[in-house]
Amino acid sequence: MKDEAKADNPKSANTPHPRSALSAISAQAGPTMPLNPAWRLTQPFPWPHEPDQTSPLAWWRRLPPDSFRDAERSLLLATLERVRVLRGSDDLTAALGCDPAAAIEVAFSLMPIETFTLEVDIAMTALARCALKHNAAASLVMA
Repeated sequence: MKDEAKADNPKSANTPHPRSALSAISAQAGPTMPLNPAWRLTQPFPWPHEPDQTSPLAWWRRLPPDSFRDAERSLLLATLERVRVLRGSDDLTAALGCDPAAAIEVAFSLMPIETFTLEVDIAMTALARCALKHNAAASLVMA
């Protein structure tokens, strides 16, 4: 009886299941983690996040562009208006004032982004603000 059940079951333990390392990673990650081994992610994470789950300064890397509605844009603007530059370039000050060219220059000066620091979050949030104001160049850099 057991042999008949094994013959009818295509997922039998006796049949080898060809899986590459990449498909094994995706099976472990589940549907919530983008499959890109270059990111070296070790555990699944839910994405996209909700705006109330994190600081507005991290929204540029945590939220998809279509989640920025009027309330989120207002909160993002209010957050950037409270940021003061104690030491930094004039470009960063101009970027905080929604100057797209300055925001792009500051973002490029941080490339490649290897760790998320407060400086990176402030600069990229300023760039995101320019992109949300429909600046094509800022949107392209964000992409």
